[in-house]
Order: sequence, then structure tokens, then C-alpha cells
Amino acid sequence: TQWLDRAIQTMEEVVSRERTAEHLLALGEMRSERGHAKAAEDTLREALALDEKNGAVRASLAQAIMQRARGEDIDVDEEVQHDHEAHEPRDPSEVSETVRAAAHEALPLLRQAAELDPTLPMIYTRIGTLYDLLGMPDDARIAYNDAITRDPADAGAHYALGTLQLQQQKPAAAIPHLERAVELSPFALAVRVSLASAYVAAGRKQEARRELDFADRLSPGLPEVAELRARLARVN
Repeated sequence: TQWLDRAIQTMEEVVSRERTAEHLLALGEMRSERGHAKAAEDTLREALALDEKNGAVRASLAQAIMQRARGEDIDVDEEVQHDHEAHEPRDPSEVSETVRAAAHEALPLLRQAAELDPTLPMIYTRIGTLYDLLGMPDDARIAYNDAITRDPADAGAHYALGTLQLQQQKPAAAIPHLERAVELSPFALAVRVSLASAYVAAGRKQEARRELDFADRLSPGLPEVAELRARLARVN
């Protein structure tokens, strides 16, 4: 954190001397990483005004917009932050209007960024995530497949596509993608749990136990693992 704060201070000095889109992009990304979401968004909007053809600026701006909408801004007054959290839906399947509006704004930015520079890291996975968030699973699936086609080693895309298929009650289609995600990120707990869930849904008890045992070694006592074990016990 201290190194990042020093880097931000240095970049602010650079920007004060030479206010280019590239320098503003770097400053905006640093501010976003540090949690200064609104400041990052303002900085990146200025960068975009200076260079509308910069795909990286559009992608980073989309990230800052979503970061702020989710209440992940360390500069927000604590009382306001608590009020924001109080109005967030408790059901994870629901999406607040604030986040939904932000996704509608961020999605075109990501799509334009992909058109300008399709080599941006995980750009199609991020597009798919917003489609999924907005309740557009078919578009999300297309984006995730595009991400995998462009980079077969994109663990995030495999995980996202596998999770999407699992949500649609298609465990057989989900399993190959979740297995590939585990191969690429073997210690990612969420991926292991999702793969175990797919195995349970498919009735593959031995593989499910293996993944649940691994998850317990990584992080003992997780409620979702206990729930999956209970479901597994009911599988014939």
C-alpha cells in the first residue's frame, strides 16, 4: 500500500508537468487499484477526452465505473458507505439499480475497447461478466467463448462459462470448463467449489468428494462445502 501511494504521488507530479492521455491512464489505474474509485473515474474520463481511440482507457474507465457503483471507494464517507450497503440486495441473484445502471454504461465502453484493441487482457471475459450481470446469458456465453478462443489459457473465462452453464442446470457442459479452470488455477477455492457442485449435480460422487476434500484443506469449515457434502449424501 505504501509503495502504491508513493507511485500515485509520483504519477500525480508527472501529470502536473505533462497532462497526456497515457499519463492520466497510468494515474487512473493506480488510483483504481488503491481503491480511489471516483477519483480514478474522473481521471480516466479526462484521459478519454484527450484520446478517444485508446482502448485501454475505455477498459479501465469501465472498471472504475463498476468499482464505484459497487461501493468500493475508500474515499466515500463511512456513513454514506454504510447507507449504500444497507440498500444493497441481500439475495446475490439480485442486482441493485445503481450497479445495473453502471453496467449499462460500462458495457459499451468495454465493447468499444475490444474493437479498438482486442488484445487487451481478459477484455472479452469482462464483457461476458457484464452481460451475465444484466441477465443476458446468451450474450455472456458468446463473449466467454470468444475469450477462450482468443486465449485458451484464460482461467477466468473457463470458470465464468462453467459457472454460467451450471446456473443453467447444464452440469455436463459446465464440467469441462471448470476442470480446465482448475488445471490453470489449482488453488482457486471458488473454482474448486464450483467444480465440486457440478460433479454433485452430475452424480459423480467420487470426483465431488475429491474436490470437497481439497477445498477443506485449503480453507476448512466453509458453509458451502458443508452444504455440498449434504447434497452429495442424498445422491443415489
